Amino acid sequence: MRTSLKVDWDIAGSGIVLRSITGDQFMRSNNVLDGDATSSTLPGGPPALTTAQHIIERPITQEFNLLSPTTGPLQWVAGTFYLRDTRVVSLDIASQAIPQSILINEYLILQTAAAFGQVSYQISPSWQIQAGIRYTHDWNEVPNGSDRSVILGVPGVPPIVSGLSGIETDSSTTGKVALNWTLNDTNFLYAFVAKGAKAGGFNAAGTASPQTNFAPEEVWDYELGWKSEMFDRHLSTSVGGFWNNYTDLQVAALSPLTGQSSLVNTGKSVIKGAELEFHAHLAGFAADFGGAYVNSRLGALNLVNTEALPPGTNEPQCAGGALPPACFDYSPYTLRLSGSQNPYSPEWTFNAGAQYTIPLGSGTLTPRLNYSYVGAQWTTLFELPSTDYLRSFVLWNATLTYQRGNWRAQIYGMNLTNKLYITGQTGAGSNPDNEFLGNPRQYGFKISRSF
Repeated sequence: MRTSLKVDWDIAGSGIVLRSITGDQFMRSNNVLDGDATSSTLPGGPPALTTAQHIIERPITQEFNLLSPTTGPLQWVAGTFYLRDTRVVSLDIASQAIPQSILINEYLILQTAAAFGQVSYQISPSWQIQAGIRYTHDWNEVPNGSDRSVILGVPGVPPIVSGLSGIETDSSTTGKVALNWTLNDTNFLYAFVAKGAKAGGFNAAGTASPQTNFAPEEVWDYELGWKSEMFDRHLSTSVGGFWNNYTDLQVAALSPLTGQSSLVNTGKSVIKGAELEFHAHLAGFAADFGGAYVNSRLGALNLVNTEALPPGTNEPQCAGGALPPACFDYSPYTLRLSGSQNPYSPEWTFNAGAQYTIPLGSGTLTPRLNYSYVGAQWTTLFELPSTDYLRSFVLWNATLTYQRGNWRAQIYGMNLTNKLYITGQTGAGSNPDNEFLGNPRQYGFKISRSF
């Protein structure tokens, strides 16, 4: 359930507006996940692994804005923002192996408070400068009472219980400076520098290991671009480039201290690229094209090679003379990685479409053909060709649309060549991992009316 309330007040008719935006959501999720894609009755195969999830979440937000009049060369906005997000999470990870079950009961409180301001000044009819700043303070807390119980399933061995409580607080100052140049009615150029931040957090402690915290992620973003309209506005184009310098980029990894999935920071990382887009139309004909190139190289870090771990391994690192099955030695599986590609970030992506609108009676009939290309990509930082590599794929889609007034009827065909392709993995980097197949060839009919 989602509710929101927006209230504007023009202060004494001055044109200065005080705005309040309130949001309240309540979400409940109950599901069971098959962690290894095997039957629980499959003899001699990998151990059955299922996860039952029960999650309740309620985020509440409040924002106040003070906005300047919309006339004149100087415009500004100042405001505050507050978020309180509470989550109750219950997980039951069941297996036929050891450990037999892991029970997690967790209560999370996430809070964010921020103050911000932005000004825009029209230097001349052609030039505009913008500057903004934001201060943010984040709290990430799991109070006492949250815990993890590891049930080994070994006769006479009691459950191993560890607390999940912890806290992380961070503050950051971010901002943006932009310069816009309206060259003429059909050409617009822009450039900006911006700093962004993502709050840090903590990985809960294990029975014999301390809480580990991960640092806030920061990025400096440099972008420039050009938007234009040509040939009597029959062709519009947009081209842009970006360069992102990351510090302490957060990535998911297995923590040997706890044997659980955690967040860690990498070294300095760079993600850069360019985008091109155009739209053309002439009489009833229209076409569009988009393309993007992204090059990502992540910084150095040590990671446990979860691809090589025995299935179902989730015990903490053996220490102080402890022996399996209550613990596991991850040392032989630890790798030093540097320069890996950002997971699920293909270097090249393209899309194109063409259509022709034909007058038909009191309506129009429009056939359209779409093409899309998604380049090869890696699903983990390990970049193992046998398990982590997703091949590039091409999809063709088509529609035939009849429009008459407020009514619209459409016949569609998706993945016309019935391409078999993989869109992602669940438990990527684990042993084993599951893969998601894209939708096969589909045909359908839709009818709608706008009001």
